[in-house]
Amino acid sequence: MQSDMHYYGTYALARIAGFSPQKAEIIAYSAQFVDDSTKSNSDVHQDGGMLYGIATAHHNLDTVHNAKFDLAEQRRVWIPFHFIPGAQGDTTSQQLICRKNSKVVNEMFDTHIMHAADCAYGYHLIGIACHVYADTFSHYGFSGISSRENEIEQDSLLLNVTNAEMKATLMSGFGLFFSKYAPSFMTKNWRRFVLDNAEQAVGYLGHGGVGTFPDRPYLKWQFRYQASQLLSSRNNPETFLEGCEHLYKKLLAFGHSLPTSDDFIPEVNFQNISHIIKDILDTEAAHNERIALWKSAILSNQLFTSASNESDFLNYDFRRWENDKNITFTQLSKSCEGTKLDVYKFHQAAAHHRYYVLKDLLPSYGLAVY
Repeated sequence: MQSDMHYYGTYALARIAGFSPQKAEIIAYSAQFVDDSTKSNSDVHQDGGMLYGIATAHHNLDTVHNAKFDLAEQRRVWIPFHFIPGAQGDTTSQQLICRKNSKVVNEMFDTHIMHAADCAYGYHLIGIACHVYADTFSHYGFSGISSRENEIEQDSLLLNVTNAEMKATLMSGFGLFFSKYAPSFMTKNWRRFVLDNAEQAVGYLGHGGVGTFPDRPYLKWQFRYQASQLLSSRNNPETFLEGCEHLYKKLLAFGHSLPTSDDFIPEVNFQNISHIIKDILDTEAAHNERIALWKSAILSNQLFTSASNESDFLNYDFRRWENDKNITFTQLSKSCEGTKLDVYKFHQAAAHHRYYVLKDLLPSYGLAVY
């Protein structure tokens, strides 16, 4: 999914579930920041303290490099944060395939809810859980490692798109996987990448072979897997709506696990507003236009009663937390004050999530991934 869903959709669902704008923003920002925290690096304070960030995604050349060479990095990043395994099938490769709303991802979310209710980075952890959970409704059928299980027959791709110009854009050249991860770089240097087989390698990683098709809420499409010859027909708006309802229920469960406060007051039944969300998901539109649809529905009180300052929370900018990590932290009078920063709490939550998934959750299903 893209930021229209991971930030604006998650924010709306958190508000619908009953969270205050401030708490909904933390949940939604954490959910989207999973896609934008791309560096594993340290920022050191003058008093010797350190804020160490971990990569929860990779963009640009790192994607190509990791597809070809760094299998361990795939397992540290793609598996726990974007393609949580469904643990179904006879072989390890099959068990690593992400499954929609699987038993594994439900156990992950429910365990995080219990942990989040009583820790400093609880809302940030729930935001990460929202990202991972939502991705199972778009990334299902693919795994987070370079595997021939992910390979598809390119000639089998069929799109059901009314807008001819949009269909042409979706199907043009490298307007697939790399429209998200490295558009300008890949467009300028595609010959070199084809020559060293990087395109093929990335086609085996995640949903690289079908580009961003799984992430676009309005798309109805189909393709055939190369290895199994299985034909997969996808109805993204239907699946995304299903994902929204389930995510709403998870957020409601998290809210009810917290002590009573003004930060969580449930008041909206999802069924009463599901048709509005359906209309947003059904709309064939570019990314920025889809974001505008969410904003409009929120600010016009179609989904819930908006707060007077609601618009203050509807402009996601990944640089805000990144700047807090790289600049604000080093300028604090004491490094210990940095533990109060949202970006510090996000990386706490990310480290907890990664360890839990790779070292506790997946081994309990017989998967030694990392």
